[in-house]
Amino acid sequence: MASLGGAAPYWTDYTYDAAANRTATTSHAGTGDTTATYVYPATGSAQPHAVTSVTASGPAGVSTSSFGYDAIGNTTSRQVAGQAAQSVVWDAEGKLASVTAAGSTLESNLYAADGSRIIRRAGTKVTAYLPGGQELTLDTATGTLSGLRYYSFAGRTIAVRNGPGLPAVTTLIPDSQGTALASIANSTDALTRRYADPFGAPRGTAATAWVGDHGFLDKATDAVTGLTQVGARYLDTTLGRFISVDPLMDLTDPQQWNAYAYSNNNPTTWSDPTGLAPMTGDWARGPSRYTPSRPVSVLSWLNGYRKGVWGVAADTVRGIWAKNPGSQMFTLATNPSRYWQQNGGALVDWVRRQDSWSGARSSAGAQWNGWWATTKRPWLTGDSLGQAEQIGTGVGTVTLALLPIGEAGAAARLAAGARTGEGIAAGTVAADTAGLEARASALQGVLDPIARNSRTAAALGTREGQTVLAGGGRDLSPLQRALVQEGEILAREPGAHAEVTAMNGARSAGLTPQGIGASRPICPACQGFLEESGATMTSPTTAWWFGG
Repeated sequence: MASLGGAAPYWTDYTYDAAANRTATTSHAGTGDTTATYVYPATGSAQPHAVTSVTASGPAGVSTSSFGYDAIGNTTSRQVAGQAAQSVVWDAEGKLASVTAAGSTLESNLYAADGSRIIRRAGTKVTAYLPGGQELTLDTATGTLSGLRYYSFAGRTIAVRNGPGLPAVTTLIPDSQGTALASIANSTDALTRRYADPFGAPRGTAATAWVGDHGFLDKATDAVTGLTQVGARYLDTTLGRFISVDPLMDLTDPQQWNAYAYSNNNPTTWSDPTGLAPMTGDWARGPSRYTPSRPVSVLSWLNGYRKGVWGVAADTVRGIWAKNPGSQMFTLATNPSRYWQQNGGALVDWVRRQDSWSGARSSAGAQWNGWWATTKRPWLTGDSLGQAEQIGTGVGTVTLALLPIGEAGAAARLAAGARTGEGIAAGTVAADTAGLEARASALQGVLDPIARNSRTAAALGTREGQTVLAGGGRDLSPLQRALVQEGEILAREPGAHAEVTAMNGARSAGLTPQGIGASRPICPACQGFLEESGATMTSPTTAWWFGG
């Protein structure tokens, strides 16, 4: 539109139905509007969230894209307007294995045990994704080997290298969600911009001199298919939705009932970098570490109960007790190393529970009752606390939902988070971690704006009653030190992250960590550090040590 400003002006309207399905998009332009209409199965039919076709109508004419699915909900066919029909193949663990068109394989993928992609084959090029943000690509037709290395700082990718020396480094300028919107070639200082809509679909003039394939959310975008790997799933940014169902669903939140929606259809406010759950404040982060063939204890701070699951795909499950105190549940996605069988669309599995103390195991089928108590460790029946049901959302993926449907008193005790024998309630944990986070934020608040946006402060509470204060990158400033109160001590370890500095400071003082709060979301490296020390993440900025 002539009245719109900016380098790449756009105006798009999005329309949704009551089931959170996108039903239409209207793109306004000076030459006329283009409207895309989405079609879904009829009301009452199976797979009500699976879009079957999209018809675009505008000045350029009319075009239709169509999509097909298997019984589990994975997209198996994509007929994108103007492109050859694609067939999508999924492996036994629900991962996108390959995409073919006209009898040729466009792309194939190989994944590690944690679900991350480690090899991609596209045409004659084979790319290996290595630790430390490194990628090696071999062109099998020419024998040419090339490489990329991405550099990150404070949780954001800030540069990419595609050769030796400083001239081969390109500076990346990301937005708040990690998407690089501009790049600067260090050799020429040339600035390149690129633009996308809120769901990550490219718009405006395509950037021709961009280094690397990282796009929306700093995730790899496949040039052949146009799909972006966002954690556990692949995102079709044009449709604004994932191409497979959500392996982790909070069934007490109606916004998550739509198994394909990205970030509750609100990407300008929230994001979903794991492909498991929107980062809305209710979830600290989705399960991210997969450990097949070994029992893992899954902690839920909302009630202090622990469940050991054989072949569990996630060792952390984020609580939602604060949002729904009267009706709690938590879910966990598993990657069973045991038996999976599909008969007529019905998934059958055996989930094994193991006590990490005694080693005792028990097995159950598709529906089962029982909760695992942390201290006494008995099985508590569904009549007294609740019922757990398995919901099959994909081959190799199970969602377990714990729904307290028993007597009101038991459900109330569950919601209160009673921890038998330990005397810690979920409300106490929430209050204490919130206080630590507020203390860290107060320390951060006295810094100048530049330092405030580049540094982190942390406050670590201990069981001895003292609080350890720390800053990231350098010691606390004089203004920050002036805020120290009675019962607080300073930790010093310049160069380390604030959370690490606080932990080491507590250890040096002979103190036992109980909870920690940070002024900014805790980075993945520090999350791993805290979890290895026995902590459980309770929000993006807080963690708690539940052990006695």
